Amino acid sequence: LFEARCRAIGVSPSAALLALYGAVLATWSTNTRFTVNLPILDRSSNPGSDSVVGDFTSVLPVVMDLTDGDSFAALAAATQRQLWLDLQHASFSGISLLRHSMGRTGSGRLGHFGVVFTSALNAELLPEESVILGWHPDVTFSIVHTPQVWLDLQVGKVNGEIRFNWDAIDALFDGSTAKAMFEAFSNALMELSAPDCDWRAQLRSLTPLADQVLYRAVNATRNMLGDESLSSLIQANLASLGEKCAVLSRGREYSYRELHDRAGRVAAYLKDRLTGDTARRVGIEIAAG
Repeated sequence: LFEARCRAIGVSPSAALLALYGAVLATWSTNTRFTVNLPILDRSSNPGSDSVVGDFTSVLPVVMDLTDGDSFAALAAATQRQLWLDLQHASFSGISLLRHSMGRTGSGRLGHFGVVFTSALNAELLPEESVILGWHPDVTFSIVHTPQVWLDLQVGKVNGEIRFNWDAIDALFDGSTAKAMFEAFSNALMELSAPDCDWRAQLRSLTPLADQVLYRAVNATRNMLGDESLSSLIQANLASLGEKCAVLSRGREYSYRELHDRAGRVAAYLKDRLTGDTARRVGIEIAAG
């Protein structure tokens, strides 16, 4: 059903899975625009390579943009277009890109392309071949170690079924983050494959339910406030809060007492400058951070 829906909107299953992968990454990232590396097979740049047995894998950096939060159908279509666009530059691989950047700037300014999407959907794997990626029913554990790769989602097809798993360097992720991301991907893929799922609808939140409950609890700060001003509240609690941290700015802590004293000096200065014009409003500029 997943592949049938891909055909209905004119995208490949690999592009749709890459789009879902990007949505998961964006959920756990501070950025909605980033790069995912795709291993591709490229014999074209090697004359006579058709008669050679060897690894002709290259890597293709693909731009992912999850800024707009469109429907999954729109996201998959946009990913497909971007994939075709980036494939036009496949002869200049991701490795060449990083080397070029290092040569021009002397630093890895472009960042680390450690997130990978490996698709073998275009070639149905035999059950014996599926052992390599851990998809054979007799395999209980497998892992692929690739230098400089942080997270690698691997997808393929065995006996007509889409199989997937990913390998992660757990030490790079906090707690159970990698596991939570994998579960979010798995659950979303199951939902997208359900008969009643509408791909034209916006993709639901991929944030785990427990985290959503925690966010709501932390952000439930609404409270009934009286008519007191901020300064009067600080004054009333100065005895109990005096030496506790009130403001942290640019690496320095300011206690409630210090904040109260500084505010008093500003108020005295303004009162002295605005004698006879106490109704005048004064704007105060404060540096961010």
